[in-house]
Amino acid sequence: MNRQMPLLLNDAIEISLQILRDNQPDDASYYGCFSGGKDSCVIKRLAEMAGVNVEWHYNPCPDPPELIRFIRSQHPDVVWTKPKKPLWTTLSTRGMPAAWFRVCCSLAKEANGKGRMKIVGVRAAESPRRARSWQHVSAEAIAPILWWSDDDVWEFIRAENIPYCSLYDEGFTRLGCVGCPLASQSKREIDFARWPKYERWWMNMCKKLWENFDNDAEWKERMSKYGFNSWEDHWRAWRGDMREYLRIHKQEGAVDNLCGDNDLTRYMQ
Repeated sequence: MNRQMPLLLNDAIEISLQILRDNQPDDASYYGCFSGGKDSCVIKRLAEMAGVNVEWHYNPCPDPPELIRFIRSQHPDVVWTKPKKPLWTTLSTRGMPAAWFRVCCSLAKEANGKGRMKIVGVRAAESPRRARSWQHVSAEAIAPILWWSDDDVWEFIRAENIPYCSLYDEGFTRLGCVGCPLASQSKREIDFARWPKYERWWMNMCKKLWENFDNDAEWKERMSKYGFNSWEDHWRAWRGDMREYLRIHKQEGAVDNLCGDNDLTRYMQ
């Protein structure tokens, strides 16, 4: 460990290492949740420093191509764990993801590693919701850098000379699925401008969804309550700010039923 790092960060590192060592499963390895982002790189290095046994997993999603190349080149030991069904198949039969319908997260990320103790890179600084709902250790996962700040993360990366995805040097502060509806609308606009093929992928997904429900009168009637009478209507709302769209249409009290599901499982990583 670099002795030049600030004392408070050294303390934070020691706490993180102790958490990792104290919660090592007796009869199995940790299930490491690896996204390729800066926080994942930090927890992976901490696990190495702690000397604990971890099997790292990446769940392929519509991530930026630069991030995917980074994972392939810098972390060849990470296991690529694909969902049982392709994301295209799931979304085109269940519905477009939204802040209240996190089907991508629940199926492509959270469904894996069940019954295993997970290591996640969740940090309280990322959102008030994470600060409220997460703790260092739970029955299912440990979050060793939960109370690390952004400055802590970058100071550790520099001190340990940890490789990271080049997108951070271009001004990106957080990485994840391109066009994710959980992100701010401004972030989505930047993503789609940078990677237009992903926007076409999402648009074709919406079109396929409507094709799959073409003969379902009940589904179409439910969608029409939100002003969606065609896939184009649905796409324009999803591509824009969906919450603002629903606010204008005064339907926010019923958003849970928009996609016919109410799966609000937590976003892990």
